[in-house]
Amino acid sequence: MRKLLGLLVVCTAAGVCADGVESTLRALQRGGHVVVMRHASSPKEPPAEGKAVAGNGNGERQLDVAGRRAAAEMGIALRARGIPVVEVLTSPAFRARETALYAQLPMAKVQEELGDGGASMQEAGGAQVRWLRDYARRPSRGGNVVLITHQPNMAAAFPGAGAAPAEGESLVFRAGGKEGYTLVGRIAMGEWGPAGEAPEAVTFATEDGAEIHGDVYGGGERGVVLAHGGRFNKESWIPQARTLAAAGFRVLAFDFRGYGDSTGPKAEEPAYFEDVLGAVRYLKSQGARTVAVVGGSMGGGAAGMAQARQKAGEIDRVVFLGALSDGEAEKMTGRKLYILCRDDVQGENTPRLPGIQKQFEAVPQPKEMIVLECAEHAQVIFQSRQAGRLTRELLRFLQAP
Repeated sequence: MRKLLGLLVVCTAAGVCADGVESTLRALQRGGHVVVMRHASSPKEPPAEGKAVAGNGNGERQLDVAGRRAAAEMGIALRARGIPVVEVLTSPAFRARETALYAQLPMAKVQEELGDGGASMQEAGGAQVRWLRDYARRPSRGGNVVLITHQPNMAAAFPGAGAAPAEGESLVFRAGGKEGYTLVGRIAMGEWGPAGEAPEAVTFATEDGAEIHGDVYGGGERGVVLAHGGRFNKESWIPQARTLAAAGFRVLAFDFRGYGDSTGPKAEEPAYFEDVLGAVRYLKSQGARTVAVVGGSMGGGAAGMAQARQKAGEIDRVVFLGALSDGEAEKMTGRKLYILCRDDVQGENTPRLPGIQKQFEAVPQPKEMIVLECAEHAQVIFQSRQAGRLTRELLRFLQAP
């Protein structure tokens, strides 16, 4: 390690020197770099039977809670620093795709050359090594490119970069130099920016006997419950929870029964609406005067049923994010905002908009609908070009008297 022109410079044992973290972050703010990142924290073994998260149909290794939180914090820091990202490519491995998902990186696409061949810690093939090196040589115009891959791929492609990267660590390159690329710096997962204040972990019971685990952010008198979609966990809401807490809300993001550590009675049709009502009642018991619910996809369906079956005045308003109520929509009282992408589809390319429009027309006032020009579904809209508008519309609706 040595000083050069007042900047910290880090040199590897192989004699390759790179800037310190702050200099590297400033370089990324200017754009034009390739960030080669190892996926976030993941247990070394696949999940036990029945413990795979939604979407992990093959039972692959998946992120742990620390990995999901770290990925979310990384994404928050990228956006806070104004680091432009124009392309995101990820290994097909589930834990790599989860990293992009929880960081809410824009429009991530799967790239086979970034994969692990279906075998964890498998030695990288020659074609993969060449592909990674070639990508590091490409000048990135208009922003930065993020590649999410695995330790063997990174170590084989860039042996001069020093020690093998830890989980979540990134190597930052720019085009040019002796090899056609130059190592600008290394950034550990926790070095993108200061982590936000840790939420308060809470547990509450539902009326039908479920035990639900959640995280509470902020401490305002107006409460917001965040109900995740079927492919997510409570950590998926970290960026939105912090935004809402900063706006003065007391926010509770929870795991539905069967997700994370939450448990509940076994049933063919889980009573997810009971989990929403339990979360609402928990916030009320902690001093929230009013409580709104934001539900993405599955969470929106449960929020609608909760709004229909609530006791008078429990739920002030509901946001249906790419969702409609699971039933009893005609009984939903309180304000309602339906917001979705125009080209959002399900199953065999069936558009969601007509079904949501039909329910919207049938539910009682007050209500409003916003159709965004995009194709992403529910919480994934936060990874799209409409993320900024979606956040503004949520704040407008939730802050209205």
